[in-house]
Amino acid sequence: MNPLITIVGPTAVGKTDLTLELAEQLNAEVISGDAYQVYKQLNIGTAKPSVDELNRVKHHLIDILEPNDSYSVSIFQDQAKEIIARLKDRNILPILSGGTGLYVQSLLENYNFNDVKPDESLRAGLDELYNTKGIEGLREYAFTLGKEQDIEIQYTDKHRLYRAIEILHNGDVDSLRNQTKDGLSYKGPVIGLMRDRDKLYERINLRVDMMFDAGLVEEVEQLIKSGVKPDCQAFKGIGYKE
Repeated sequence: MNPLITIVGPTAVGKTDLTLELAEQLNAEVISGDAYQVYKQLNIGTAKPSVDELNRVKHHLIDILEPNDSYSVSIFQDQAKEIIARLKDRNILPILSGGTGLYVQSLLENYNFNDVKPDESLRAGLDELYNTKGIEGLREYAFTLGKEQDIEIQYTDKHRLYRAIEILHNGDVDSLRNQTKDGLSYKGPVIGLMRDRDKLYERINLRVDMMFDAGLVEEVEQLIKSGVKPDCQAFKGIGYKE
């Protein structure tokens, strides 16, 4: 198995600081496991590493897409696998810093994905359902669709519910019945960071204040003025959709 260090944990727990310190000590390169840092110009709301931080250590899968482009966990998985293999050929250790839980898990456990493409029109309708009825509305809709095709959908995660509904609409029930993953596919530690809950919430609140002070509202206004569509995938990230 190819070597890989993975660093995970909740928002504002300190993943970036540890990632940079380890990468410098080990002459490693960093792979971002975040679903929204891939987008150019989405800097403040994604808590993207600063220019100085990006210059300290080589980063991958940051600023690779325009804001109106689509992205998916399966695309991320393919790209990350290729980067890890390339780094191994150069005897460079990769550090995966996450990020988006499903993205990280799909890579570490080698999820096998189907070929159903994202349906933006359907997802717009699901956004409306989620905004009006919340996660329970999504779960009820997914359960009803699944029942019609004799499969029980038990997901509680928004993004997995979206994907399951998308697959059900496409009629690819077998891929939901026979979801597979190969188990841990890389050699190396998965480091989970934790903090006292009160301290973590203080850090999160401080980060939000810093984002507004840094110009989050102005960043969104400028993106819209430049032609970024309000219903694009990039704006589904926490902070942007609000």
